[in-house]
Amino acid sequence: MKKNALLIISCLLSLAVTGCFKDNGEDPVVITSEDDVLAGEVVTVGEESLKSFYKLFVLNEGNFNKNEAALDFFRFTDGKYVRNAFNQMNPSITGGLGSVANDFQLYYNSAWITVNQSNLVEVINAKNEFHVASFEIPSPREIAFDGTYAYVTSYAGAYYGGEDRLGALYRINLATQKVVDHIEVGYQPEGVTVCGDFVFVANSGGFHSGFDNRVTVIDRASFTVIRQIEVDINLKEIITDGERYLWVQSQGDWFSQNSNIYQIDAETFTVIPQTDDIKKVRASVLYYDPLGNYLYVIGTQDELDWKKTNKSYTLWSIHAGTGKVQSKVFSDDLQRQITNPYGLAVDPIQGVLYVSDSGNGITPGSVSAFDTNNKMTWTKTGTAGFFPGHLALYYPYRD
Repeated sequence: MKKNALLIISCLLSLAVTGCFKDNGEDPVVITSEDDVLAGEVVTVGEESLKSFYKLFVLNEGNFNKNEAALDFFRFTDGKYVRNAFNQMNPSITGGLGSVANDFQLYYNSAWITVNQSNLVEVINAKNEFHVASFEIPSPREIAFDGTYAYVTSYAGAYYGGEDRLGALYRINLATQKVVDHIEVGYQPEGVTVCGDFVFVANSGGFHSGFDNRVTVIDRASFTVIRQIEVDINLKEIITDGERYLWVQSQGDWFSQNSNIYQIDAETFTVIPQTDDIKKVRASVLYYDPLGNYLYVIGTQDELDWKKTNKSYTLWSIHAGTGKVQSKVFSDDLQRQITNPYGLAVDPIQGVLYVSDSGNGITPGSVSAFDTNNKMTWTKTGTAGFFPGHLALYYPYRD
């Protein structure tokens, strides 16, 4: 029982800094920031949307070799959508964020961004987008925190068509702002999360023949790999529910095997047998709400039919502890608006769903908001950057 209690506490601490929301019990706070001077496009939103958060960050991945990685935000206090905020707030940084952004994670009042083709991890002040620090890490992918370290997965220089090369997990000391260690994991690691005494890494093997199908388990104290958990091919996102369970996404092979999600017991390191409802889930885009302990997933049963253009998407909500599944087919309004769901965030207080759409990838994408009935409340079509894939809701921590 003591071991379980410690595991719960550690998992909750690891979740406490992955998203920032305002407690409805607090009095309203007037927020001012240096980036208030940035011009933006006005979006008409309902009053309820102004109560929960300060900003919705949108990280645009951009195309390869185009130096198009860009950070936008929607500011709830004045209803403006601001494009390319990082470049505007840091004009002295040549090339801006760089080429192909891959992850965006909040840690208190800082935001961490991986830019894989530029081999860069960029840290900014979330209040004003000012540069704070940067780290050179080869082809970084995703980020997690444990209060002492930031953990960053890395392809470690592997590339499509090159030699088989194991990926790595890098460890950055949050106090000293220094990269202090790295360790080999699986092939082309993607998602990473911290729970209890362990770090869990989902390996995709996207450049590896036959893909990878393992979650690597690393002991935090010794920073050594203690085991590999076989799950399914081409793993990507992995989250902890704040107690003892993990959820990991398999992307399938995009041609003959569908995507899916799996639950892992973080204490016994075993994969829990899937229920019939879980087997039906198609996992293109995921978002985890630690407040309600729900995993939100968008996908389509038509994901392997590349010729079909009018695909029907479903939103699944899964209780991350019990595995209970609820599903809702997108409304006609949402189906018409969304071509290719690419990013997702959920306001757990107001129930608003934010979905980004990469469209055809040739023109800029869009960001839209939908209420609890899946009715679109606002959209900014063609005003995001290219491949807007990472959304995060932010409310400043009190200094």
